[in-house]
Amino acid sequence: MAENDEQDDDGGGLVRSPRYPQISLEQAVAKVKSLYDADKTAGTPMSALWPKIGYKGKSGPAAGALAAMKRFGLIEVRSGRAFPTKRAITIIRLPPGDVRRNEALREAFLSPSLYSQLMEQYEDSGLPSEESLNHELAMGEQFNHNSIPALVKDFLDSAKYAGLTDASGVLLASGGSGDGDDPPEVDETTQETRKKAKQRVLEPGTKEDVYSLDHGAVVVQWPERIQGASTEDIDNWLKLVGGKLKRAVNDGKSDDKDDASK
Repeated sequence: MAENDEQDDDGGGLVRSPRYPQISLEQAVAKVKSLYDADKTAGTPMSALWPKIGYKGKSGPAAGALAAMKRFGLIEVRSGRAFPTKRAITIIRLPPGDVRRNEALREAFLSPSLYSQLMEQYEDSGLPSEESLNHELAMGEQFNHNSIPALVKDFLDSAKYAGLTDASGVLLASGGSGDGDDPPEVDETTQETRKKAKQRVLEPGTKEDVYSLDHGAVVVQWPERIQGASTEDIDNWLKLVGGKLKRAVNDGKSDDKDDASK
């Protein structure tokens, strides 16, 4: 049975749920740490991987755990070996509380599209209780109802592990206390977390460079490994984009002059 595909309660057909990690972020980090402790950055052969992440061999749960590690951006598989990513090594090697580790955990948590969508959906109101979230997902009719409790538990546990909720599950990135009082001051870490929840989440194996401007940002995104395109094709495209940027800069200068003359 494919990942996130489950049998209907009446035994007929399959319900294809949206993709989501089948283990929590904390569990995924623990599994990739086992690989890193054994093989460091040399990569683990797929034939030897399953016992190192807690399974006797390849099975449905084992494949689901591997998929979750990929979905969180903690490993990448190439040439028959599983390698810990830079994000995973940052989480494993740096001590709790380190700013870089905290940021890597938040990026990992927001990598699965379902997780980032839920965080954005409840950013202003705050996350509902576990029971309410179970109900909300069931009402949406996107998931096999048998899978929802485990999905919700892993999501909430992962949010807490990533530092996006406090010990009682209250969303730290929410806009206020929700009791009618003035909202508390939001520290820089929480503000950055809120921004991350709104940003487009990068898929594993994708690079992005951002040039920040007063009126916005210039963003370029590309895959780590590019196949099927020549450097000449990319150079030509970049020249076209560069021309558009120059025109935008010139238009901006014209506006500045107009403003200055008023």
